[in-house]
Amino acid sequence: MDIIKKKNMSKIDFHVHYLPKAYKEVMLKYCGERPDDFPTPDWDAESHLEAMDCLGISTSMLSLSSPHINFGNYFQIDSGRASTRKMLCVYSQDCYNLINL
Repeated sequence: MDIIKKKNMSKIDFHVHYLPKAYKEVMLKYCGERPDDFPTPDWDAESHLEAMDCLGISTSMLSLSSPHINFGNYFQIDSGRASTRKMLCVYSQDCYNLINL
């Protein structure tokens, strides 16, 4: 890390899973606490920005955490495609708000 600071280089994190509040609520409802056999972590922009600063990361590429927008048969039971589109709009707005912090 010292050589990066000395050369005035920037780090980019290309693999950041973020969990918008609305997404996490739906995921917990349909997939439980361990959707991929791992506990669902807490995530907030302020903590992430602090970690980036601590690690010298200038840019993070956000990616919606798994299981992404497809909840398989779980979500089809509820309201299907309309709900998926609505969730996608909420996540997109949340991501837009993060970019404009």
